[in-house]
Amino acid sequence: MAGRPITRARRQMLDEAGEDKIFEMYVELGSVSRLMDKVVGRPPGVSEHSWGRADFYKWLRQTPERWERWQQAKLDRGHVEADMIAEVAEEVTPETSGMARVKIDAHKWRAERLNRQEYGPPQAQVNVGVAVQVGQAWLEALRTMQE
Repeated sequence: MAGRPITRARRQMLDEAGEDKIFEMYVELGSVSRLMDKVVGRPPGVSEHSWGRADFYKWLRQTPERWERWQQAKLDRGHVEADMIAEVAEEVTPETSGMARVKIDAHKWRAERLNRQEYGPPQAQVNVGVAVQVGQAWLEALRTMQE
């Protein structure tokens, strides 16, 4: 990383902000790109969809404890997404119902992915049916045994 001053600077800014603040900001903002914009900033002309994500995930993996805290932050964000569904639903009017449906579906999808235990689909019930076909020879043998 000696030849990567931008990467080094980004990770240093994340360290300086602190894990608590970083994870709280993620739960509130819901996006790594928005998080990186707030913590690191983005130079003009750089796409918001690519700025700093790779460095952020490398920073997360520097320690197992940090990665575990990230998993918890994602679970918390799943709760926020579920809460946002109710907020959008309360504000629906006949004119905005189509747009609201898209927003609700997006929040629902994220809540399911970020916190499967709470908001994921229920475990599928598995019904196993067993079909046995008995040929004529078996039927003859069973009849013989019965007599």
